Amino acid sequence: MFYKMAQVLCTFFLKIYYSIEIQSESRDSDFAGGAIVCANHTTSLDPVWVGISIGPQVCFMAKKELFHGKIRNYFLQKLGAFPVSRGENDIKSMKTAIRIVKEGGVVGLFPEGTRNTTGEDMEAKAGVGFIVAKTGRPVVPVTIHSGRRFRSKVLITVGKAISFSEYEGRKLTNEDYRAISGVVMDKIREN
Repeated sequence: MFYKMAQVLCTFFLKIYYSIEIQSESRDSDFAGGAIVCANHTTSLDPVWVGISIGPQVCFMAKKELFHGKIRNYFLQKLGAFPVSRGENDIKSMKTAIRIVKEGGVVGLFPEGTRNTTGEDMEAKAGVGFIVAKTGRPVVPVTIHSGRRFRSKVLITVGKAISFSEYEGRKLTNEDYRAISGVVMDKIREN
C-alpha cells in the first residue's frame, strides 16, 4: 500500500517537472514468480524512474550509507529497499536479493554498482550474474535517458525479459557471473 501511494505521488510530481515517456516491451508475465530489473544508473532519481515504469513493487539493493538516520531508514525499508556494502562481498545482501526473487518479488539492481557520471561504459559487477544464476528468473532490462532541467525529456525504455534459466543450479565461476552481468549490461545499452 505504501509503495503504491509513493509510486502514484512520484509519478504525479515528476510529470509536472519533466516530460516523461515510458516505452515498454515487458508483460505482466515477465514479473510473475519473481524477476530481476536491471537499469543503467546516471542520476540519484534512477530508482524512482524504474519504480514508476514497472507495475509491481521493485525492491532495490541500495548502498548502506543511505540507511543512516531513523526516518530515512524507515522510509527506505517501507519501500522495500535493503542495504548492500559496496566494494565488499556482501553475502547478506545477495541472500536477501535471492530470497526476494525466489518468493516471487522483484529486485532492482544497477549492474555497474554505482552511478556512472562520465557516460563511458563501465564493467558490470559479477553480483548481478550471481543473483541471476541462483534464481533462474528473468531479467528485465531498463534504459533511462534523462535530462536534469525543468521540462527536459526523460525516456524510460523497459525491454523484453531475458531468460537465463539454463544457468540455474549449475556450478559457475566468477568469470561466468561477470559474463552474465555483461550480457545484461549490453541489453541495457542497446536501447
